[in-house]
Amino acid sequence: MGSFTIWCALTLVLAGAVGVTLQLAESTWTGGLLASLRARTVALVASGVALLAFALALKLEPIARADGSLVRLLSHSRGDTLVKIMTILTTLGDAIPSFTLATMLAVIVYRQGRHPLAWALLPVVVLAELLVQVGMTNTFGDLTIGDIAASIPSGNPGILPSGSVARLSSIFLVAALLWRSHSPLQSRTVVTIGGVLLVLQSVSRLYLGRHLMLDIVGGLLVGFALFLLASYVVGRPSQIDLQRRD
Repeated sequence: MGSFTIWCALTLVLAGAVGVTLQLAESTWTGGLLASLRARTVALVASGVALLAFALALKLEPIARADGSLVRLLSHSRGDTLVKIMTILTTLGDAIPSFTLATMLAVIVYRQGRHPLAWALLPVVVLAELLVQVGMTNTFGDLTIGDIAASIPSGNPGILPSGSVARLSSIFLVAALLWRSHSPLQSRTVVTIGGVLLVLQSVSRLYLGRHLMLDIVGGLLVGFALFLLASYVVGRPSQIDLQRRD
């Protein structure tokens, strides 16, 4: 019962974090909090500062162990069947599957004819995330769940940020950003599908013991930051798009 309660609380926290991230992203094209260039710039800087703070925090063993204690508790509730299911789910955010997904979405966006060049942002954000990961690893070398409890991870332990979470969040947010001039309703659908997959991805990484909680939140920050950078390129809907939508 204790493990079930922890999982329920954790899933709600992850869903909340994903929901806030998606809501903030959507506000860039719905005229909300981050609609202005200045607001997006502030959010981008804040995301970078938060990620830096997490990286420095995970270099401190007491903080890393405190985060790791939660993953250790969750690992006690593992079952063979669920491990197999989670192992399949978590591969969606791996580099090759996520790049393939980004390319497929890019083809759909290209076929819409609204963004003749911006569709290339989708595979680019995946490559950009991989560079961020390499840079973070070489610069900080923070403690991972594998360093704290080598027997916990089922598979390879991940680093800060969670690359799978960062890639999926950036892919779906950028796709929705490109879709918003084609169909606001479809754009919302893309965000919703991405949100569901992000929650599943985050839960799977923790269930398998491959990430700390800070890794997951760091992945959301990186995905959000990459989306903000893409929004500078895409910009706001043109007057022609607005007229077509009416």
